[in-house]
Amino acid sequence: MFAIIRSLTVIVGVAALVSGGTYSFFSATDTVTDNTITTASIVFSATGEANETTLAKPINASDLFPGSFSPWARAALENGSSFPLRYYMYVENLEGDACDKVNLTVATGVEGSDASERTANVYLGALTDLVGEANRELVSNIPPFDPAPAGSTQIIQQRAQLDPSATNDEQGQSCSWDEVFVAESTV
Repeated sequence: MFAIIRSLTVIVGVAALVSGGTYSFFSATDTVTDNTITTASIVFSATGEANETTLAKPINASDLFPGSFSPWARAALENGSSFPLRYYMYVENLEGDACDKVNLTVATGVEGSDASERTANVYLGALTDLVGEANRELVSNIPPFDPAPAGSTQIIQQRAQLDPSATNDEQGQSCSWDEVFVAESTV
């Protein structure tokens, strides 16, 4: 009898395990497919653009004497992107013995007249202080833009000066440089 009770206990235990292991809930599954993103691209150009009274960039002046300035030159920085940008500038490829005595004025403002486009100086100093990307200057941090909105054009005007401290050693010398404009997204 003891063997029969033991056998029945084992059978009931196995039945309990089997019935508990097959118990489940109702469920359903569905999938949303084809998730995709694309990244934006910066669309930017910096071009010399004259108006009625100001020459287009680049600056090209001769016969400067100590303290004198080149004529103003004008450039358009265009944001063709679908998002705001910040603009920076620096110079590279300086060539010539007069570069240590060249000052640069960079101004911006609201597009229109020369006076409105020169309402704020974004840089006023030695050309050599702008050499290399590490010395870049933010040129879009002053109204009308901070940052430059998508689809906008910001005008900058510049002029160069032969420093008043130039000596006879700078007579007949020259200086040439390239200006690099960088556009960065504002995250």
